[in-house]
Amino acid sequence: MEGNSSLGDKEDERDAVQFVKNLLRRSLWVQVDDTRWIYGEFVCLDHLKNLILENSFQVTCEGHPRGRDVEKRQRLDCCIIPGEKIRKIFMEESS
Repeated sequence: MEGNSSLGDKEDERDAVQFVKNLLRRSLWVQVDDTRWIYGEFVCLDHLKNLILENSFQVTCEGHPRGRDVEKRQRLDCCIIPGEKIRKIFMEESS
């Protein structure tokens, strides 16, 4: 039985690696907390689940005194997002 579970684990690992490879150079939106999103091109994922995005920018939505959200954008170029800070990831559909 143990041999089968380790074989299954290797297949799962190969599937996960292929999934990440398919994300390379795709545009992602990454939520890092309640008000911050980072958009960029996915180029790397390390063993600690840190993401590296190129051509990126940060979008912050803050509450406005009159009840409207204010969006602020900041260019980041290349950024590393610590895995423990990631809340959600969305892939932008290619056109």
